[in-house]
Amino acid sequence: MTTVSPLQTQINSVIALYSNGQIQEALDSVETLTKDYPNEPLLYNISGVCYKAIGQLDAAVKSFEKALAIKPDYTEVNYNLGLTFQELGQLDAAVKCYERAIAVNPDYAEAHNNLGVTLKELGQLEDAVKSYEKALTLKPDYVEAHNNLGIAFHYSGREAAVIATNFSIASIAFCALVAKLIEIDHRFFEFYFSIMFSGLIAALIIPRIWPLARKKDVYLIEQDGFTDKPEAGTGLLKWALIQGINKARTAPNLKQ
Repeated sequence: MTTVSPLQTQINSVIALYSNGQIQEALDSVETLTKDYPNEPLLYNISGVCYKAIGQLDAAVKSFEKALAIKPDYTEVNYNLGLTFQELGQLDAAVKCYERAIAVNPDYAEAHNNLGVTLKELGQLEDAVKSYEKALTLKPDYVEAHNNLGIAFHYSGREAAVIATNFSIASIAFCALVAKLIEIDHRFFEFYFSIMFSGLIAALIIPRIWPLARKKDVYLIEQDGFTDKPEAGTGLLKWALIQGINKARTAPNLKQ
């Protein structure tokens, strides 16, 4: 039988508080523990996560840096520090953190994806695409990386804005959660249909008015041989169907 140390028991208690949304209580507890165990990097990582959760980003950075001073190759801390720098707008520092996390754990799909997001914000689009592709190689069913790669390659800036504005709330899981929250889950199909219908109507109207009407309809990365217009003599719906079928044939198998 494995014996749990007193410190691990207290850490589990802090994690339980955090998981229950009692962030300040978790932070107070872990700050007390750091005084008793000043050389335990996990405690500083937890305190950094708590500070980040309550919006104290500068304090979060200090906690993560304390953890790295004790354990420089702490993958999760480098990743968490990268997220915090990214939120602070310190993109170059975020890139370095993600790269350190990947150097220790090359199979860290989330770090590759967020490195791609940061590189894209820095305007380094080709390197961003490579990071997204690496994330998908490691985790073929990684939805966020698929979306990021799709936006970089297959959607113009205006199209991406329209999709994010009008269809992000159409997720079945999200709609099911909302329906349950407002106690109409017994009428889910009608509720979901109304969301989809209103989303389609909005998608027809909103791109034609400010501010989306001023969004440039250009691609982030121009691709040789790529066209978003149907060939002469081919109807728009037929062309869209052919494009969808061709894309489905080359999509990764989620069961792999």
